[in-house]
Amino acid sequence: MRVLVASTDPAPSLADALDVPLYTAPRKIPLRHGSLHAVEIDTRLALRNWITDRRAALERIALQGTWLDAEDVTTLLGLSLPGIDEVAALLEIARLAGSERFDLVIVDTAPTGHTLRMLSMPETLLGIARVFDSMRQKHKVMVQALRGSWRTEAEDVLIEELAAAARGLAAMLRDTGMTRVSWVTLPEPMAVAETTTAMRALEDLGMVVTDLIVPAHTCACRRRNGA
Repeated sequence: MRVLVASTDPAPSLADALDVPLYTAPRKIPLRHGSLHAVEIDTRLALRNWITDRRAALERIALQGTWLDAEDVTTLLGLSLPGIDEVAALLEIARLAGSERFDLVIVDTAPTGHTLRMLSMPETLLGIARVFDSMRQKHKVMVQALRGSWRTEAEDVLIEELAAAARGLAAMLRDTGMTRVSWVTLPEPMAVAETTTAMRALEDLGMVVTDLIVPAHTCACRRRNGA
């Protein structure tokens, strides 16, 4: 089985755990048996690459649908908007999972708050598509008034691509045949309370935690350290 371990933690420790340098592209990890690759996802790079491929269409949408000038639009596309890193991480995971290079993708996520934001991103991405579509409507009205008709353009295709990606991500996360959630926690009151809250939040997103893992060695280690 071809396995990929991908970290979405902004402060990743996967390279330390595997004791090998990791980069923004999957790296093969030497094993006696099986096939293992690992990658630490750079969300800023993933987002920059994603925007670069679509920059021209995004700029046209913003220019046609707002009062911003070209310089303002360029600045806007260069900003790190709230939640955009999580969107980029989820899109990159979906890209890697859909590449057919791997049979199984294991995601080593960030702490609870960051992970819950990432898993809620399909709705955010759909909201972005709706905002762009609203911008497009202003342009459509003007073109229809002048030409008397409307033809689908690259910008419309991009907006539908965003909406389809959002729907696809939501379906992937909620499909227990495709996605399995394993939650790791500690046997401590604060950790248990955080886990309970997180599991309820996941249920609200239509996701189910299939495995709850409490490392036994952590308990023993803590007892020894406290002795």
